[in-house]
Amino acid sequence: MEEYKKSAIKGLQKLKQIEVDLQHGETYFSITRLLVLKKLCKNPDARHNFAKFLCCRTYKACKIDKNITKEMKSIVEESLKQMEMLITNNKLSKKKLETIYNQLIAYQNQTRSGHFGVQIRTINNNNIFIIEHGIKCFLNEDERSGYEAGRHYSERYNSRYGTGLIPESLPFVKDIVEFWKNYLNP
Repeated sequence: MEEYKKSAIKGLQKLKQIEVDLQHGETYFSITRLLVLKKLCKNPDARHNFAKFLCCRTYKACKIDKNITKEMKSIVEESLKQMEMLITNNKLSKKKLETIYNQLIAYQNQTRSGHFGVQIRTINNNNIFIIEHGIKCFLNEDERSGYEAGRHYSERYNSRYGTGLIPESLPFVKDIVEFWKNYLNP
């Protein structure tokens, strides 16, 4: 655990640098700068707590989002309860969370064919999509799911910059830095 913490603190420093760069007017970073989250999410407990944190923050936005049905809001709320139960007692079954995950995917299951027959999924609500990725951190036991959750939480689009870490990403990057500072308590 001590080796993880040393490595994670170095990762936190990289995250802080992203935050500082955005605060000082850097206008665009490739989203791959967040790959440092893979290192931070190597530890399953850290990954699960990080995912729950992102989902709790996103749930606040879901509560006021008029485009999300009441039923879907209650499903999201239930996912948070299941995450908390799994964090406090990791012997519990993930079956209920898997069911919720499938419900969230079904909520946004429109697809279309892209080039070479590749199926492209249309995401109508990014908040629900972020919750999906948070749940994925519990269902998939790899650090990549933590990176993807953080990525989708902080990535924004603006026609002036494109997609990636842009000035609009700053509050979300701050949230991520805040979580890791509190979790690692360096």
